[in-house]
Order: sequence, then C-alpha cells, then structure tokens
Amino acid sequence: MQCVPPASPSFKMTTTSLPPEGRGISPNLSACRESQCNNHGNCVTPPGGGTDLLCNCDLGYKGDSCGETVNGALGLPLTLSVLGVLIGLAILAFVLAKYQQRKRKQRRKLLEQKA
Repeated sequence: MQCVPPASPSFKMTTTSLPPEGRGISPNLSACRESQCNNHGNCVTPPGGGTDLLCNCDLGYKGDSCGETVNGALGLPLTLSVLGVLIGLAILAFVLAKYQQRKRKQRRKLLEQKA
C-alpha cells in the first residue's frame, strides 16, 4: 500500500490590469470624479474597453459629465408656484383681517345703539 499525500488546493492568483487611462486620470482617484464628472458621479471604463473614461452619474444628475440635473427644468416653475402660493396666502390674510375689522365696527355700532 502506498501513501499518497492529499492533494493541496491550487490557488490561482489573477490580477486584472486596468486599461490605459484616458488623459492620464485613473478612475480610482477622486481627481477623476472632480475633473471629469463634476463631483456628481464616478469614473468608469467603457463597456467595450477604450482609453476614455465615462461618468456613472449619481442620483439626480445626468449627461456626459454629470453636469445636468434631472429636475433642472422644474426649478423656475416650482419657484414661481411657491411664490404664487405665498402671495395668495398674504392676500387671504389681508382680506380676513379687513373682514374682522369691519365686523368689530358693526358690533360697536350695535352696542352704541343699544346703550
């Protein structure tokens, strides 16, 4: 009978090398996020490979360099709507104050007539 040592598991170490980086910027550095993606996304390599880096935009941003906001078109209409509501509330408060003032005057007149 012959003793055979147990087979040791073979470990393969593979290292992945990043493709050549465009413009000398590494996708892992925060400088790429700042310079290429306007601090609103992360740099990623293109799916088919290549030297240029693409931006994977954060939630709420879009575009090649994550410079556009998704709700940017809503800015002006939303501001005008809020302003309109505030002006409407101010007018309503003014009208209610005048109504109460008129009501008090009528009560005083009735009290003066009864006295």
